[in-house]
Amino acid sequence: LALALDFAQTYRQSISAPDPQKSLLNDSITLLNKAIEIEPQYASAWYNLACAHALLHQKVEMLETLKKAIDLGRTL
Repeated sequence: LALALDFAQTYRQSISAPDPQKSLLNDSITLLNKAIEIEPQYASAWYNLACAHALLHQKVEMLETLKKAIDLGRTL
């Protein structure tokens, strides 16, 4: 529930930022990292984290997190 409330507050702040897409992606990364802290074996969170990094052109981070998602058994 706390993570959902964080998301709602973060979303409201992000959409009013100068670059809302970039802000939302950065905030998504923060929230996905929180989800992974809670459940490190959550392959979908790792995969979505990789997607967010890819959209921000963060290739090294994207490859690292995608590898983790694959290692956890996520089929692409």
